[in-house]
Amino acid sequence: MKLQLTRLIAVLMFVVALPLSVHGQTTDRLKKVAILELAGDARIQPRLDSFYQSLKKLGYVEGRDITFIKRSAEGDADRLPQLAAEIVQLKPDVIFAANGLPAKAVKSVTNSIPIVVALFDPVAAGMASSLAKPEGNVTGVSDFQTEIDSKRVQIFHEILPKMKRIGLLVDTRVPSGKNSVEAVQLASQSLRLEVLLLEVRQRDDFKKSFLLAHDQQLDGLIEAPVNTNLTNKDLIRELATQYKLPTSCMSEETLDGCLFSYGMDPTHEYARAGVYVDRILKGAKPADLPIEQPSEIKLTVNLKNAGLLGIQIPDSIRIAADELVEH
Repeated sequence: MKLQLTRLIAVLMFVVALPLSVHGQTTDRLKKVAILELAGDARIQPRLDSFYQSLKKLGYVEGRDITFIKRSAEGDADRLPQLAAEIVQLKPDVIFAANGLPAKAVKSVTNSIPIVVALFDPVAAGMASSLAKPEGNVTGVSDFQTEIDSKRVQIFHEILPKMKRIGLLVDTRVPSGKNSVEAVQLASQSLRLEVLLLEVRQRDDFKKSFLLAHDQQLDGLIEAPVNTNLTNKDLIRELATQYKLPTSCMSEETLDGCLFSYGMDPTHEYARAGVYVDRILKGAKPADLPIEQPSEIKLTVNLKNAGLLGIQIPDSIRIAADELVEH
């Protein structure tokens, strides 16, 4: 009996001494992925869902393998530096900062923690040396912004060949906004179009901008791919309808109320960012991961809105379109 008791005690001591990893996963061993967003409402949730789903497909389960540190500025760009500093203090394994302002805020406080971006060109912003060899702590999915914005001007002119003046809804504080200005102005020069810059930094700016566009008798309006436009897309659609102003929006997800969209699928790019996060968590260095460019750019034409505006879509555009929306 004494021998059996001695053996039982020995077994119990062995079990207690086993590493925690044998008993089960602990939060200390979870990989920490931080997410910093400028917008924080339901309008970007489909993008984030795509990011989470991408990691899930790669085998990650929240609470078992990975934990997320989520911070949102709720549309207030002035909060980003503080939120970025908070994230860095928590020492995540990798930070996902989707767009220009969040990426800039995070990069300003760390040169060591890996940063993954999407829908943003870190090379143009000076955060990476080149697409092929970033040589820093920033990598991810870039964009064809210059090419896309130039093409949007050309598409607009093909739909409305008599157009003379075009407006650009833009926030020039961010790199993507500055790039849009350059691309749209350059493309407009060759078509002899006058460009009116409509600065939008907060929600109140949109009504003023559309009123100015109406007073200046603009023939069309282009949304620059900036967060200010994304977070106020409902107001943009409302005002575009109110003033009957043909508008080119950023992507298919914001098509309602626009004449056409030409751009990347944001949900796809967020999913690709998940792949980069996975590779970094498995030991890859951002400096060694080439920055990916979009694999798909889509032209979607809103025939219903064209009819309401009295615009006849040319056959050339109908043929080139990836999708024609009639309802």
